[in-house]
Amino acid sequence: MSTLFEEQAPFIENLNATTGKTLTEWFDLIDQSQLVKFLDIRKWLMLIHQLETAPATIIAQLYLENVEINAPKVFFYNEGRGGSFTYQSNEGSFNGYWEFGGGDALALLFFPSESQWEAQTKLPLKQRQWIMDFVGQQAVKQQTTSGRGSYEMEGDVMVLRS
Repeated sequence: MSTLFEEQAPFIENLNATTGKTLTEWFDLIDQSQLVKFLDIRKWLMLIHQLETAPATIIAQLYLENVEINAPKVFFYNEGRGGSFTYQSNEGSFNGYWEFGGGDALALLFFPSESQWEAQTKLPLKQRQWIMDFVGQQAVKQQTTSGRGSYEMEGDVMVLRS
């Protein structure tokens, strides 16, 4: 199965010649516009940058596919009474472990302490809170029934609740 980038390789190759901008330049402009929905991006490309419908559509699709490909991700692995999780982003990745909880706690996810964060994750300390919140949101979404749950931090341990 080919990706949209592979399918549109000839379009991308000729983009600078046909529109005056490379795909990277179009992506940078869309980033600056802060638009995030397909129809909004396509309309903006047509109205503000005078592109025809077909190239505006393809550029918007490629942009959103690129955003999805490069979005941070969390993967959970079950290994008996616990397991591991992996956080991945363009900036870096790290593995953590989790174990089933008791009472109303579904699971406990363990994170490196602030003092060990950069050494263990190779990610900046200033991103720690955002990353832990992202992992928590993904844990609720992926690991609870219908995404109904919550998480809270207790020191370096995240408590996932139903």
